[in-house]
Amino acid sequence: EIAGVIRTLSIDHLHIVGDIFDRGPRPDIVMDAIIKNRSYDIQWGNHDVVWMGAMMGQDACIAIAVANSLKYKNTLFLEEGYGVSLRKLESFAVSHYDGSDDLEKMYKAISVIRFKLEDRLIKENPEFLMADRTKLDKIDFKNSTWCGYELKTDDFSTINPDCPDCLTDEEKSV
Repeated sequence: EIAGVIRTLSIDHLHIVGDIFDRGPRPDIVMDAIIKNRSYDIQWGNHDVVWMGAMMGQDACIAIAVANSLKYKNTLFLEEGYGVSLRKLESFAVSHYDGSDDLEKMYKAISVIRFKLEDRLIKENPEFLMADRTKLDKIDFKNSTWCGYELKTDDFSTINPDCPDCLTDEEKSV
């Protein structure tokens, strides 16, 4: 109690430099603590902006946010903090991807979905001037290379080489 009073009296203004999200187990709790301060501002980081897009329902941002949560092994907050179940993704990933564990399979599955959504977004918005940033259309499936670099995996069971950014019905469902 007294520590809270001292903190309130000694901190005039709190300046937060993002990334709040994707860097710890419960960013939702961190945000709750931040907004209790009487004077604060936030310089949002790229991960925070992705989460804002995800919360607004933008598909590519949702896939990036889920992929980042899996990458940083930070999925508990998705389920406990926001009630997002990953069971459909897990079931899909286990049936379509190789890996040492289910988390690795899930990361592969959501990464492919993410790349498809990002590539589609880039193609649908030529004014972004990012055509050189697409990924899946640059894969040479016969030689397992991407832009001349050897791929570490050729586990792309859901990518159609004729339409690499097309989601399968199962991916749409995930």
